[in-house]
Amino acid sequence: SSYAAYFMPNLLIFEGGKNKSIPPAAFVANTYMKKYSSGNTFSIVGGKRGIITEAEVTGVEYDLTDDDRAYLEPVGFNLIVRRRGFGVMIFSNNTGYQRVKSALNNIHVREALVTIERDVERILLNFLFEFNDPTTRLRVKTLVKNYLTAVQDARGIATFDIVFDDSNNCPEVLENNAGIIYIIVDFT
Repeated sequence: SSYAAYFMPNLLIFEGGKNKSIPPAAFVANTYMKKYSSGNTFSIVGGKRGIITEAEVTGVEYDLTDDDRAYLEPVGFNLIVRRRGFGVMIFSNNTGYQRVKSALNNIHVREALVTIERDVERILLNFLFEFNDPTTRLRVKTLVKNYLTAVQDARGIATFDIVFDDSNNCPEVLENNAGIIYIIVDFT
């Protein structure tokens, strides 16, 4: 549930001359795809950036009240609401995991971590079978720092720190032909 996101209520679409209630998954996925195709990889899909723009969507199956929101959001539901002047929009940013208050409870944080992990792995692949020495560690650290600075500039993270030196690459790590890099990130 820490990587799952649940959206509700169903959406009303106009099809065949009448309104039909359908699960919102396809339309929610489209809002996320718009985020990626517009180059805003690290933005939050919600509010004005979470508007469901498909013409066939006419509304929501159930208009959620503020009391509904107060009950449903803390347990991990992402609510879809209709707002005058905006239309139908995603109005939450929660993962299904809400047991501990943490930035990890936000969808955009989980997405950012997955993206960062994938991209850093691509950087590290270039150093496979290289010596784990100070020169290689400096090259890796520089590339990762440049990447994380770009993520920071894109408002994906607030701050970061990288540890890739003798403190976490002790003789035992070197004897096992491995390397350990610690990347610490903070989110706004």
